[in-house]
Amino acid sequence: MKWTWFGWQGLSFPVPEEWNLGKITGDARSGSVRLDDGEVVRVEAEWRELEGRVPGVTTLVDRYVEKLTKRASKSGARIEVKRRVQLIPEGSLPDKDWEVFVWRGEARAYNLAWRCRTCGRIGLLRVFAKGSEDIGRYAGRIFSNLEDHPTEGRRLWGIYGMVLMVPEGFKLEEHSLRTGHIRLAFKEGGRTLTVDRVSLADIMLRGRTLKDWFLDFFDKSLRDFERPSFEGTSFLGHPGLRVFAPPKKLWKRPFFPTFDRVRRSLFLRGCIWRCDDTNTLWAVMATSKERDDLLAEEVTKDVSCHKSSHKPGSDAQVPSGSQFPGQMGAGR
Repeated sequence: MKWTWFGWQGLSFPVPEEWNLGKITGDARSGSVRLDDGEVVRVEAEWRELEGRVPGVTTLVDRYVEKLTKRASKSGARIEVKRRVQLIPEGSLPDKDWEVFVWRGEARAYNLAWRCRTCGRIGLLRVFAKGSEDIGRYAGRIFSNLEDHPTEGRRLWGIYGMVLMVPEGFKLEEHSLRTGHIRLAFKEGGRTLTVDRVSLADIMLRGRTLKDWFLDFFDKSLRDFERPSFEGTSFLGHPGLRVFAPPKKLWKRPFFPTFDRVRRSLFLRGCIWRCDDTNTLWAVMATSKERDDLLAEEVTKDVSCHKSSHKPGSDAQVPSGSQFPGQMGAGR
């Protein structure tokens, strides 16, 4: 089974490639995500950033189990709970207080509850079994590689095999997860960053060049800029183009309100390439008031366009599941 990295709002962990995003709620301060395999839910994660005095993990799990058993009792269902399961190695998640527990009822799930001493987040990560499968080996691999805050000043974002690292100061402004086209848009002050991945590259480039596709696909986004210049190069082992466009001269934008005209005086730099391994087109674009801002290239160098089992910025693969036979180390 192939694995990749999932990452959203600072929370990241490895998952099988077939487990993909099904639902998102909230933001970086408080939210949740759900991943499924096309048939059933496989992972649910929720988080909150708390300030001041925070209950210990044992207390948080006590409350969760109490609610779980009450809900089961009201519906006439039976539920079994096993606390402090020895699933992940001793020393895992060194900056967190955590507990692994398992509950079994109509469904069966391994759960990791944690409180991070570094960032103040509390969270609950659930991995669900399908049928009689040994879900413990999956859960151990996922739990022991959990991250919930930036590493070396960057956050990992990973959805549908699109994996990248973004400077932590950039906040997600919008996202589009359409079939065949994924876009993440970030902003920090007056700087913006957008990352697009488009499927079916062979069809998109039929009868036209990468440059032609870019100018057509991003036509609306390019209207605030002079016609871009292109430089042939390569990114991540693929032929590509480096893009640069200065802001459109003010006299060419007579219909924009005065404030908007000033606000739009930004330079655009971008990196575009075709990944033949995944038959996708990629565009990483950044705008800034600084002509020589190299944000787009800095982000591009750590994109995993066809090696999603590798953590961006590292040569290490997702750790092998053979480390987690099901009972190892000690829970906390």
